[in-house]
Amino acid sequence: MRVSTAWWHMSSVLQMQEQQFKLSRTQEQIASGKRVVRPSDDPISSVRALELGRALDKTEQFQRNANIAQNRLNLQESVLVEAGNLVQRARELTVQGANGSQGNDSRKFIAQELRELRASLLELANSQDSADQYLFAGFQSNSQPFVTTPNGVEYRGDDGKRALQIGPNRNVTDGNPGSEVFQQIRQGNGVFIVEADTGNQGTAVVKNTSIRDLQQWTGEPLRVEILADSEYEILDEDDNVIAAGDYRAGEAISVNGIEFIIEGNPEEGDSFNIEPSRNQGMFVTLDRLIEGLEMRVENPRDRALQLNELNRSLEDLDQVLNRVLEVRAETGARLKAVDDQREVNEGTKLNLTTTRSELEDLDYAEAITRLNQQQVGLQAAQQAYVRVQGLSLFNFL
Repeated sequence: MRVSTAWWHMSSVLQMQEQQFKLSRTQEQIASGKRVVRPSDDPISSVRALELGRALDKTEQFQRNANIAQNRLNLQESVLVEAGNLVQRARELTVQGANGSQGNDSRKFIAQELRELRASLLELANSQDSADQYLFAGFQSNSQPFVTTPNGVEYRGDDGKRALQIGPNRNVTDGNPGSEVFQQIRQGNGVFIVEADTGNQGTAVVKNTSIRDLQQWTGEPLRVEILADSEYEILDEDDNVIAAGDYRAGEAISVNGIEFIIEGNPEEGDSFNIEPSRNQGMFVTLDRLIEGLEMRVENPRDRALQLNELNRSLEDLDQVLNRVLEVRAETGARLKAVDDQREVNEGTKLNLTTTRSELEDLDYAEAITRLNQQQVGLQAAQQAYVRVQGLSLFNFL
């Protein structure tokens, strides 16, 4: 077979160019740290790496959402702790104000401290996060939720709960609307209330209320009327007598599965109203409490009216504390869910990153060895070309 000089030159140049191309690709891989620099390097691995990249981006977004939820929930937890402390202090002041050793002036001082506590609670209810969004406004997070009006504190937010996706199948609510925390609080013991009629002339005061059998409680409003000779009747809405008995101070009165105690000396014609509990805002409770403490007491009847108001306020404050604790428990459960999901997300990120690395990352030891081999091959091809292209028959004449 005869090899022409032109063909030989062309073949040598092509071989050197191929060696240069391989060397260039290896250098590119080493510079980027990737085995798959472009899809054509390994189409199957490239497609799989893209899928893993999208899954990794989604997982990282879940982590960002979890961080946002955690920050807001931590802030809500701090606000609720402080609110609970303030309400507990309000309860202590109420007990202090109900003490018989307090006079009208000292009770006014207690009421003034309660006003300051109320202002602090209002500030907490309007708390904002680091993005200046209100914590307890529901979906209206750019507007102040609690506003003071001539009729008291009004809630201007809504009942919305913002949910963030922190996992493929996991959403978490990053807070509670103010209506749940500060507004929707049951009166009394949470089931019913007993209130003395404001026209009572005696010194009877409602004390403890409790539920004996919730299934017997119908929720029907009732009225206790004091009769002559220390007797009482309990009437329904249609003035039908459903129970009666002899009144004894400090002795429990039971009806329809509920029980309450009246102490003191009522007069004939005095009455007490039994109503099912309804929702009452925290600030309404504080306003009633302050008003009760500021009542001027001139005689035993005035003192009984005041004590009835303060005892009701104590029950309402207990419900406020219970509500704060309930929301704190919900917040803690959500924080636990966020922590658990964050750990899952971190594990998922590690698995995705490891798998993608196995598909597209470069083995530097193998690449450098290959680079050295390709450099030697290119140098050998170049030197061979230089040596051979100078050969001629005239050199042997």
